[in-house]
Amino acid sequence: MKYQVDTYFKDVKALVKRYAKARSLFEEWRAIHEEAYEYSMPDKETFSTHAQGSKKNRHVYDSTAINGLEVFSNKIQYGFFPAWMHWAEFKLGDDIPKTKKRVMEQDLAKGQKAFFDEFQRTNFSTEINPSLKQYGIGTGCIEIESGVFGRKEPAFHFISVPLPELCLEPCAYGVIKNSWRKHKISLEQIKHIWPKADFDKSMQTSYDKDPNTEIEIINGHLYQPIKDRYFQYILLDGKSHLIFAQDFATIRRIVFRESVTPGEPYGRGPIIRMLPDIQTLNLVKDFTLRNGAIQMSGMYTAVDDGVFNPYTAKVAPGTILPVASNSSQNPTLQRLESSGDIGLGQLIIKDLQDGINMALFAQPLGDAGAPVKSAMENLLRHQADAKRSGTSFERLFTELIIPIIEAGTDILRQRNMFPDILVDNKQVKIKMVSPLAKQKELEDFQNSQIYLENVLQLPKEVAMVSVPFEKFPAYWAEKLNIPEELTRSDEEIKKITETIAGMQQDILSQQQEQEQQAQPPAPGPGM
Repeated sequence: MKYQVDTYFKDVKALVKRYAKARSLFEEWRAIHEEAYEYSMPDKETFSTHAQGSKKNRHVYDSTAINGLEVFSNKIQYGFFPAWMHWAEFKLGDDIPKTKKRVMEQDLAKGQKAFFDEFQRTNFSTEINPSLKQYGIGTGCIEIESGVFGRKEPAFHFISVPLPELCLEPCAYGVIKNSWRKHKISLEQIKHIWPKADFDKSMQTSYDKDPNTEIEIINGHLYQPIKDRYFQYILLDGKSHLIFAQDFATIRRIVFRESVTPGEPYGRGPIIRMLPDIQTLNLVKDFTLRNGAIQMSGMYTAVDDGVFNPYTAKVAPGTILPVASNSSQNPTLQRLESSGDIGLGQLIIKDLQDGINMALFAQPLGDAGAPVKSAMENLLRHQADAKRSGTSFERLFTELIIPIIEAGTDILRQRNMFPDILVDNKQVKIKMVSPLAKQKELEDFQNSQIYLENVLQLPKEVAMVSVPFEKFPAYWAEKLNIPEELTRSDEEIKKITETIAGMQQDILSQQQEQEQQAQPPAPGPGM
């Protein structure tokens, strides 16, 4: 099957030129990305060619950034995408007519269940973590692919795109919509991922000889603004041959950044921001280890006196060294006094490690060896940690979470598994209910408690007139995400209130009757 390039993008040669321009921009960022990988993800560094199984962390003497980035990615993954949980809720927007809301709410609830049922069957948990590590460097990327009809596989699955393979085009309005990926893939994998791929003669010949033959492809995702659609083009590297093409209503290669400098497509995350400290820490750790080795084993001066040969002698435990003199006044072998302060090095190391851990949110509660803190203090530290990361996490919601939901629901809609409602923040709004999202809810809960405590200090008459006390339980239940089974509906509260009011009225009537019966009879005439 021959594929054609949309007229907006002209032809295959024009696509190759676009990729070449994006590649030149990638090369401008290569140096800083290589340094960031070297100190934070050395085992995953693939900017340079390495044989499989080679050791890549020979020059790393401190693992604070490596361990901190691991904590950083795990924390975000659990905070936003906890496994086997519905981490988001789909709510109807204001554009839906009131007459259709009840029916559409039921359909949307079924669609939400279908989305998370399929989502939990995917490989998202394993693919998002490498992307979040790259997000810690500055730029993460993940692709969402539609499952092939007829196969026993989820409706969609995910592919983590390594940063060394990701080439971005300059973005409009701060959103990355055009990107390229050059990578190796086997011919058999191409057949599996894109069953309708167009093989040229050389590819087909290689496939017939060995399906595991690897070739280099250029995988482009481009946005067509006139049609408002996203196009994917798979090109054979080195040849003007279009292997596969398709288009979507939603973005399928999702690029998300931690922090962005205006005019730059690639992001700058905490690893890049802390790179000077990380490199300094590595250097100080190297010096400290060298100084420690010198102080433990020592350095010596020796005299070549015809008996002792300093060029062949080795100082080791249990070794007898023949010397010409053991006199303390003129020894043949003498230990050299060492200089340097290891304690000062440790102080510098500790200070740098604390700064790196803080930037990666690795120790929000402080050192584990520090005195035990109260539950309230720990809670306040968690809240301060969430506030420090607020801006970057808001960008994560916009650039990662919303596109994932839009793409996933679009794929399900094509399979008639999701109602014909657009998740566009107008017809359907997304409400996060993940652990990190609850931090804001917890802060609202605490603020309401402080408000209530201060209101109760006012005169009773003023407080009763000013504050609807009966609404606090429902508000708290919403903020603390309490299950509906543990709360009462408005109708139940109304019935119980009426019942209590009736019971109070009956008690009051009985008291009045008892008081009347207890009163002595009025004296009669002449008494």
